[in-house]
Amino acid sequence: MLYQKRFFSVLLTSLFVFFLNLATLFSSQIGFSQEAGQVINQAADNEQRHGKMERRLGELDLKPEQAAKIKEIRALYHPKMDELKQNLRETRKKIEQLMLSETTLEQAKTQHENMQRILNSIGNLRFEIMWKTREVLTPEQRVKFYQKMQSHHEESKRHHSDRKPE
Repeated sequence: MLYQKRFFSVLLTSLFVFFLNLATLFSSQIGFSQEAGQVINQAADNEQRHGKMERRLGELDLKPEQAAKIKEIRALYHPKMDELKQNLRETRKKIEQLMLSETTLEQAKTQHENMQRILNSIGNLRFEIMWKTREVLTPEQRVKFYQKMQSHHEESKRHHSDRKPE
């Protein structure tokens, strides 16, 4: 039963991503910009991440004050995270363009180092958000939250190790 739920969840997510990519592909042919497709993909990604965190936090039996404080923390960090993610998308796009052009290794390395700095900044910001959220939780909620994160991490590792190299 669990396998069936996971299968259908993966199937629905895959179909959703497929149709988003299809819409992005055709949007350029009917007058929409690539930026519009990126906004759609970004919204889907944010919604998926937001939903996972909401489910984890929802299982902690938060008091209304705790939920309000966590919402405040997320609202405080959201603009910076969005800015970093936009910079990451732009840098990845530059690297894609460099891959298709006549360029030197040094030019490519510069963009790659820039991408690594952005990824590091995103990781640091995620850690800070997690730590600030942790400070709002009771010791019992912290244990439960940590267990949920570990479970998610293990599931992610299993999912990625099940993939066969192409």
